[in-house]
Amino acid sequence: MQPDEDIRKYLEQMAQLDVPPAWELPLDVVRSNIRAMHMPHAANPRPVGKVENRVLPGPGGDLPVRVYWPEGAGADLPLVVWYHGGGFVFGDLDTMDSASRRLCAQGDVIVMSVDYRLAPEHVFPAAAEDAIFAAAWALEKAGTLGASVSHVFVGGDSAGGNLAAVAANALRDASPALAGQILIYPVTDFRNIEYESRVTRASGYGLTQEGMDWFRSLYCSSEADWEDPRVSVLVEDDLSGGAPAFVMTAGFDPLCSEGELYAQRLNEAGNDVEHLHLEGANHGVLNAVPGYRATEQVWDGMLGWRTAKCDIHTAYQAEVAVRALVDMNDTQIEALDALAKQMGRSRAALIRAAIDDYLDRHHREQVEDGFGLWGERKVDGLAYQEKLRREW
Repeated sequence: MQPDEDIRKYLEQMAQLDVPPAWELPLDVVRSNIRAMHMPHAANPRPVGKVENRVLPGPGGDLPVRVYWPEGAGADLPLVVWYHGGGFVFGDLDTMDSASRRLCAQGDVIVMSVDYRLAPEHVFPAAAEDAIFAAAWALEKAGTLGASVSHVFVGGDSAGGNLAAVAANALRDASPALAGQILIYPVTDFRNIEYESRVTRASGYGLTQEGMDWFRSLYCSSEADWEDPRVSVLVEDDLSGGAPAFVMTAGFDPLCSEGELYAQRLNEAGNDVEHLHLEGANHGVLNAVPGYRATEQVWDGMLGWRTAKCDIHTAYQAEVAVRALVDMNDTQIEALDALAKQMGRSRAALIRAAIDDYLDRHHREQVEDGFGLWGERKVDGLAYQEKLRREW
C-alpha cells in the first residue's frame, strides 16, 4: 500500500529539499516557517459574514479567541470550538484562519478558534486547562454569540484533536451537554507504547515519531504527565457518557493506531462514534497547502457528520410548520422541551425527526403512542397522527 498519488508526489518533492527537522532549528524559526506556509491562504481569504477577535478570562490570564459567523447568520446556529494543531508547540489563530473560514462558510456554523497557551513557555496542563475552559465558556455563553446552547461542538486536529477529546471528557456531566467532538488524527497516547503505526509509519510520510517525541519533551514536564488522562486520553478508564464523536485517522501517520484504538474504546463504552479512516492519507491533510484528494474527503466526512447531528435550519423550519400541523398544548410543549434538553437537541430537531420518521413509516396503520421515538416521555401521538394524515 502506498500513499495517495498526490500525497506521494508531494512527499518526494519535500524529501529533495532536505529541510532540517524542527528540533534542529530555533523554535522561533520553526514557528515563523509554519506561519509562512499558510500565507497563500491569507492572501485570498474565504469570505464569511463577520470575524471578531475576542479575549476570554482564561485560567492563565487572557485567552485570545477568534469568532467567525457565516454570511446571513440567523439565531441558534451550531457553534464549533476549534483547537488548532501544532504539537502543542506552534500554531495560532492565523495558521488556523483558512480552515476556520472554510468550516464556518461551508458548514454554516459559528466557529470559535482558540489560541491556547503553547509549550515550552507553558507546559502541561496549560493547554488542557485553556481547552476545557473555552468549551465550558461556550456551553454557558453560546447565546451571546447567536449560537444554540444545545449545539456546541468541540473539535481539533492533531494536538488540537487531543485537546478537543480532553475537553469533551472533562465536560461529560455538563448541562447542556456537548453536541459532539470532532477529532482529526488526534494524539491520544503519550506513553512509550509501540503501536503498529509508530513503528511502520515512523518516518517518511511527513510527521515522524521522532518529531512526536520532541513535541512530548516540550509539552510534558515529566514522564508522570504521560499517565495523566488530560495528556493521554487513552489512559481514561471509563469513557462512557461522552459526546458523539467523529474520529478521522490516516493510514500513513504515526498516530494512526492510537487514533483507531481511541475510536474503538469510545464505541465500546457505548458512545455514538463515526470513524473515518483514509488509508492513503498522511498526517496534516486537513490543512494541507495545496489540498489533496484526501483533504476533500476529510472535509466532506466531517461536515456531513456535523450536519447529520443537527441541521438547525431545516429543524427550525419544521418547528414553524409543525405548529400548523399539531395543536400541542402547553403541557405537551413543556414535555417536549424537557426531552430535548435531556437529549441535548433542540425542540425543532425532535419535531423534524418525528415528521421524518412518520413519513418513512406512513404505510403503517398507526403511529405508536407518543412520537414512537423517545421512550416514556410522550406527547399526543394520536393527534399528531391524524393531523399528518389530513395534511399529507
